[in-house]
Amino acid sequence: MDIPKMITTLLQKSLGRTLVASILMLPLILLGAISAQAADGPLVVAPPPLSSPSFGSCYNPQQQVFRLTVVNKSDVDAYIAYDIYGKANSFVKLGLFQAGESKIFPVSEEGTLRKFISYDNTQWQQKGGTHVLSVAGHTANHLLCKGSASVCKFDDTNANGVQDEDESPISGWQMDVFAGTREEGELPLASGVTGGEGGFVNFEKLLPGAYTVCEAEVDGWLPTVNLCQSFTVSSEQETSVTFGNVRGGRIIVDKATEPAGAADVFDFTLRKGEATLDFALTDSAAPFDSGLLFPGVYSIAEMPTIGWTLEDITCESVNNESIVSELSNPVTINLQPGQVVRCTFTNTQIPTPTETATPTETATPEPTPTDPTPTETATPTETATPEPTPTDPTPTETATPTETATPEPTPTDPTPTETATPTETATPEPTPTDPMPTETATPEPTPTDPTPTETATPTETATPEPTPSETPTPVGSLTVTKVVVWGDVVQEAVQFTLCVAGPSFPNGNEAGACTSFDGSGGSYTWSDLLPGVYTVTEVGVDIEHWAVEGSGGAVEVVANSQATYTVTNTAVNVSGESEIPTALDPTAEPQLTFTQRLFLPAVLR
Repeated sequence: MDIPKMITTLLQKSLGRTLVASILMLPLILLGAISAQAADGPLVVAPPPLSSPSFGSCYNPQQQVFRLTVVNKSDVDAYIAYDIYGKANSFVKLGLFQAGESKIFPVSEEGTLRKFISYDNTQWQQKGGTHVLSVAGHTANHLLCKGSASVCKFDDTNANGVQDEDESPISGWQMDVFAGTREEGELPLASGVTGGEGGFVNFEKLLPGAYTVCEAEVDGWLPTVNLCQSFTVSSEQETSVTFGNVRGGRIIVDKATEPAGAADVFDFTLRKGEATLDFALTDSAAPFDSGLLFPGVYSIAEMPTIGWTLEDITCESVNNESIVSELSNPVTINLQPGQVVRCTFTNTQIPTPTETATPTETATPEPTPTDPTPTETATPTETATPEPTPTDPTPTETATPTETATPEPTPTDPTPTETATPTETATPEPTPTDPMPTETATPEPTPTDPTPTETATPTETATPEPTPSETPTPVGSLTVTKVVVWGDVVQEAVQFTLCVAGPSFPNGNEAGACTSFDGSGGSYTWSDLLPGVYTVTEVGVDIEHWAVEGSGGAVEVVANSQATYTVTNTAVNVSGESEIPTALDPTAEPQLTFTQRLFLPAVLR
C-alpha cells in the first residue's frame, strides 16, 4: 500500500491542491536555503527590532535639577542616548541598558530631548517622540520630584513625648495625611496603618509642600504629643513624624459610713503636682471615677467632716487585686500605665453624748411693773405750774458756840406764802370747725364749646414701609468638565479628583470643595458659589501616566450666572510599542514655539 500517496490524496480533498502543494514544498525550500547558506558562508540571523525608549522626568526646585528616568522598552540590550533639539554638541550617551532596565539621570538644562537607541553604541537611530524639560512647565503641571513621609507610633510609657530605648513601637494605628492645614470635615489625602518592627507607615509620592498628619483616637490610650502634627515635604527627601501614646490609668473613690446610708456629704481633693480636682461623695452616691489619667504620682485627701471620724482607707489595684496603699489621709498612689485603682474611705459617726444638766435655781421673774401713771395727755396749751415759795437750801451756818445756846426756831411766818393763783389753764380752743363747710370747689367742667370743634382733616396716615428683609447674597455656579483621552492606551479603572479654591472655599480642601471622576470623565456643578475668581486644581494625579491640561487655571464666577471650565487628562503611552522609527535630520524636525516648549506635557507621544 502506498501510504504517502494516500496521505496526499486525503489532504487534497480537505485542504485543496494548491495549499497541499505549498505545504509539501516547504521542506524543500528550507533545505535549499540552508544549502545555499552553507555554500556562501555562516547563517546570519537578523536582530529583533528596537523599541523606543521611555523618558519621564520631574523637577527638584531645591537642587534646581531635573531627574530624567529612562527605560529600555526593547526585548534586547541596547544603548540609549539623547540630544537637545536646536542645541549644537548636545548629544549625551546614557550607556548600556539591559532589556527592561530603568535608570535615573540628573539633567540641569531645559530643552526638548530627542531619543536615540543603538545596538552597538556606534550606529544610532532616532526613535520615538520627544521629551520636554521646562521649569515653568513642570511647575505648572505639578511635575515636581516627589518626597515622602515616614510616620512612627510608639508606646510612651513614661509619657515624656520622646521615644526612649526601652519604648516599643505600636502597630495597627491609623494615620491620615491632609494637604496644608486640616479643616473640619476634610477628607484625608492619604491614609495608612502603622506596622512592621518599627511601627512605621510610609506615605510615598508626596508633592513638595506643607502637610498635616493626624492619628486616630483609640479607647484607653492618651496622646503624649499633639493628635495632629504639621510637616513639610521636600523633593526626593523623606520626612519623619513621631507620635507617642500611653495607656491611661483610672482612680475610683468610694465612700462607706457607719452607720450605713448616711446622707452627709464628704469633700475630697485629687491632686497631681499643682493640679487639683475637688469632688464630693455620700455613702449612697455612685463612686467617683477620674476617667483616663496619665501615669504618675497622685494623692487623695478627705476633708474633715463635723460629726464623723475617718476610720479606714483601703486602696487596691483592680487589675491584680493587690493593695496599693493603706497610708493615712491623704493617701498617695503611684499610678501605672493602664492601671485602675479603687480606694474606699470609711467614716464612723461620732455619737452625741446626752448631757444631764444640773437644775439651775429657777429665779422667779419679777413681773414687769405696770406704770400706774397713765400716759400724760399733753394739754395743747402749756399749763403753768405755780412756783412755790423757794426754800433756801443753804442751811444757816451754825457756829460752834462756847455757850450752848438753844437755837431759836426759825419763826414760821403765819402768813402763808401766797399761793400764786395758777394761771388759768387755758383750754385749748379746738380748731374751730367752720359750721359752714369749706366750699368744695366743684371743678368747672371744661366748657363744651357749643360750636362743634372743627374736625381737622386727618393727616393722611402713612402706611409704614415694611422693614426690608435682608437681601440674599447673590451667588453663581461653576461647571467643571473632566475630559479623559485614552488614545491607544488600554482603558482601566482610574479616579481623578478636582478641587476648587476661591471665596466659598478659601483653602480648596474644605468639605464640598472637591469632586471625583472615573475614567470616562464627566461634568460636575458647584452651586451657590460666592462671586469671585476660583482656581481649579487636579490633585493626586499620577504624572508618570497622565499629561494634565488646565489644572491650576483660574475661572471667574459671576452672580446669577454659570461659569464653565475644562480639565483634560491624556493617557501617556509608556509601552514604547506604538512608536514609529524616525531618521529625520535635525533641520527637518518640526519647529516648536516658545509657548509650546514651555507647556508641553512631560512626554510627547
